[in-house]
Amino acid sequence: MNSKILFVTDKIRPGGGPSGYLYNLKNGFKRIPTINNEVDFLSFNDSNERHSSEANNSKTNIIKEIIKKITFDLPSVINHYLFLKKNIDLKTINKAMEYDHVIIHGQNCFFLAKALKKQGVNYSVMLHGPTPLCDEGLMNLKEKQKKNSLFYHWLKFIDRYLLTNSQFIFSPSINAMDGYVDIFRKQLLPEKMKYIFSGVSQPCWSKEKAEVRRELNVSDKDCFILYAGRYVDHKGFDIYLECADLLKYKEHFKFFCAGDGYLKESINKRVCDLGWRKDVHDLINACDILVIPNKQTYFDLLPIEAAALGTLIITTNVGGNKQLSELLPDVYISEPSASCIAEKIKTIAESTEEGGFYSAGNMEVYNNKLTDYHMAERWSNIIKELK
Repeated sequence: MNSKILFVTDKIRPGGGPSGYLYNLKNGFKRIPTINNEVDFLSFNDSNERHSSEANNSKTNIIKEIIKKITFDLPSVINHYLFLKKNIDLKTINKAMEYDHVIIHGQNCFFLAKALKKQGVNYSVMLHGPTPLCDEGLMNLKEKQKKNSLFYHWLKFIDRYLLTNSQFIFSPSINAMDGYVDIFRKQLLPEKMKYIFSGVSQPCWSKEKAEVRRELNVSDKDCFILYAGRYVDHKGFDIYLECADLLKYKEHFKFFCAGDGYLKESINKRVCDLGWRKDVHDLINACDILVIPNKQTYFDLLPIEAAALGTLIITTNVGGNKQLSELLPDVYISEPSASCIAEKIKTIAESTEEGGFYSAGNMEVYNNKLTDYHMAERWSNIIKELK
């Protein structure tokens, strides 16, 4: 048995979610030479509404309704089951079984968790999503549609299994898993919870601020406001669009968004859509205010990246944002509503002199507490407890 700790997810690469988290952690560990004898990383994959009818007590009709309900989204369950099963091959399972303790990041490792439990290997889990998989995976559906969906219950089963059978549940902060409490209160036992504040690698930008602004036709007198990320409901993209509309009378406020998602068609003329960009750090570095209007969040890495670049941030008082706003001096916290965020933007823009949209305070906190190295140090301490 290998006495090292194994960190595992489907992909390890720059970005958000489990992939980006382990990418940052792996980079941080490179600066702690002694840790190489204690940890390993493994990635195994590089690179509807229920039919309504009159109530009927007939046994035949009840069976028919059950069949209709199941066959409606049974293909989704089967496809997802096969997708997860395909991710985990025997080689991956055998590799993971060599370790005393495996820390699973994300639900794509579900079948690995089952295999480890069967063989008596300890695993812990870090889920990363803002809400349970059953909510996030079916975010487009109304609540009633969700709970009548077989797929909903399948996704709920995955999270419940991972949480119930894990030795520990890792979370970046005490509020990061607020979105899980209503459904999984019984699984989130205080004695199983371990909190490790996140960190990120230093973001790289390739173009000077002036060049980016010139390309986007944003003058020095304009206030460059940016949303970066998925165009989805729980990220608050609709709030951002409404916010831009509320401030349409402020012609020097230039609203941009960079990302993609199912709310793309809702973008109004007041917001310039830049699409999904590989140079998002250039945009964050060049903007005056980064707006992160989460309705729900786990522990968004975007505010930390923005802090590293000295960018002013407006975000909402939800999830891990609560702890980040206590730590970063120039994070302006708001309720998740368009009117509140619009007021924050107006206040900041009107009280900041031209060229003054910069936060040395945020950058200082990043350099002292929120780098990938600092996160790796925090994990080093936890790893000593696991051994």
